Amino acid sequence: MKNKVILPSAYSTNLGRLAHISEKLLKSDILRCPFCNEEVGFKKGKVRQHHFFHLNETNCNPSEESILHEGAKAFLFSSLVNRKSIPINISDLQYLPKSLENVLRSLGLVGVSISTSMLPGFSFPEHEVEKNISKYRPDILSKLHGSYFAWEIFVSHEIEEAKAEAFKKQLVPFIEIVPTLKGSSEYYFALHSFGGFDLVDTQRAFFPLLFESYRDQLLAIYNSRLNAETRIDMRNRVESNIAEISRISAWNDFRGMLSPRYGNKAVEIEFEDKNVAMLLGKEFSIDIWADGFKNEPNQGIVPFGKAVVEKNLSIKINQKFFVSSQIRLFSGIVKRLSELKYLKGIINNVKQLVGIELEFPTVKMNEKARTKIILGNEAFLEEGILISYIKGCRSRNNQPYCMALTLDGEEFYVKNHSRILVEMLNFFGNAAKVSTYIQNNEKGYPTVVGLRLSGVPDRKKMIAMFSEFFYSVVNRLFPGGI
Repeated sequence: MKNKVILPSAYSTNLGRLAHISEKLLKSDILRCPFCNEEVGFKKGKVRQHHFFHLNETNCNPSEESILHEGAKAFLFSSLVNRKSIPINISDLQYLPKSLENVLRSLGLVGVSISTSMLPGFSFPEHEVEKNISKYRPDILSKLHGSYFAWEIFVSHEIEEAKAEAFKKQLVPFIEIVPTLKGSSEYYFALHSFGGFDLVDTQRAFFPLLFESYRDQLLAIYNSRLNAETRIDMRNRVESNIAEISRISAWNDFRGMLSPRYGNKAVEIEFEDKNVAMLLGKEFSIDIWADGFKNEPNQGIVPFGKAVVEKNLSIKINQKFFVSSQIRLFSGIVKRLSELKYLKGIINNVKQLVGIELEFPTVKMNEKARTKIILGNEAFLEEGILISYIKGCRSRNNQPYCMALTLDGEEFYVKNHSRILVEMLNFFGNAAKVSTYIQNNEKGYPTVVGLRLSGVPDRKKMIAMFSEFFYSVVNRLFPGGI
């Protein structure tokens, strides 16, 4: 009879490392139990907890504590390797810098959460499981040019005093965290101990901590002001609030704490709220230009009707205007919307771009517009990719084609960019109020060189504006300054 122990982690031959069940796994991968090294399989159904299981009969019978420890270690290790931050709860504010502790206590706060991304080891390029430092072995060791950071998982045995002292002597900062299983495959972590570094850099972490704790109250203030005052004067009121805050004696230090680099990240989640996006979207639009045409004079802007592919494979809009350059317009749309995180490329199994995934808030539909445009019956990878650039090319027989480049420099051949472009244009026409920029080509014919999507918020501008407004709300919480 097979052992029915449920395992959250296994050693992956394909990845060459310990893998957690929450990661993407290949059925062809050879997986082994971290306790007995026997081969295991995995199940990821919709009913039962996702898990690894022994393929053959075995006497392997780890304790619940060992399974929790091993699973939490694999989950944390996976998050570090894949650079995915996870929260760590701090139930004792005494761990924080005194100035930050005093501010949070004055607000009646008894605990906060920080992110693993705030810790030194998160950004290190190398991470290893149970790698020795001298005679001691942390659960996970992060490395950067001879510097180290140790991660310890506390389930039944906390870090020994001698081990902590050895880390201190060798200048190895460490953190010890307690895991709790969350759902079927994730974990909560709580701080137990740390040493060798400052847990929170006040300048960097104050704003996200405050935002996370008071997001509901701040959003309520935000929405009440939106409803009480006209949106058209929003920018003037924001500037007025900033001027008012600037008179606070500690403004320079305060501004540093709320720098856009960290402030924007903290408020970005609120921008995703549908109601806020809808309210603000009415005042904004997005201009998209075909590559090379942004600064060129245009002959006008006309409402968009419908895009069709002609027999000669050219694209015609409103049965009147041809697209000046399909690849340039395709490139302009993909780059602009990828930059705003509204668009992702869909890749098939042979590294070809066979479609796109769109999702953006729009006033016309009063909700987020979503679609997947996929060529034919192409099999594709589930997770889309962000595209940084579209490169136009010519084949040996002088036929135009294009390549999509990712932020990491990977290249993907774009399959039938014309069809993807037409379907995108028609989707825009249904989801938003669309106009087209017209310019005469070198032969004197009017052609389409760009688009305007009205009522679709420009994500970057909106987040920047939201951040500035948020500073004024924080000022209301601390009218006397910090």
